[in-house]
Amino acid sequence: MDKSDFKHILVATDFGEHAVRAVDFAMALAAKFDAQLTLVHAHYLVPPAYDVGVAWPVQDLVGAAQKALDKALAQAKVRYPKCDAILEIGYPSDVIVKTAERRGCNLIVIGTHGRRGVPRMLLGSVAEKVVRTAPIPVLTIPAEPSAT
Repeated sequence: MDKSDFKHILVATDFGEHAVRAVDFAMALAAKFDAQLTLVHAHYLVPPAYDVGVAWPVQDLVGAAQKALDKALAQAKVRYPKCDAILEIGYPSDVIVKTAERRGCNLIVIGTHGRRGVPRMLLGSVAEKVVRTAPIPVLTIPAEPSAT
């Protein structure tokens, strides 16, 4: 790979520990390739299972997500100034792939929770769906470093 291969890196965050590791790794890569770095957070509200009126405090939830993203961006900019952030509403894997396409990214970096078995089957894997559907390379960062 040549230095020009990665000009814009997208890193997904849900602000969890695994995402912090992915952001750290993405910043190191962006610095190495002198690339633009975009943090993306996909805010998703699970639709109610019942057909009764439920008042979700959507504005409060979106506001809290934006505040957390602003904080993550401020922390990232201290270490790597060539970064920005975007909050999108929608299903996370779709948002990540579409944002990468819209922004012209060359690489997606995403952390994994490390779930296995039944929890993974029931909860699904955003990272796995991104890997399967993204038209660009996806680098997954495991929840914890493997012991070798």
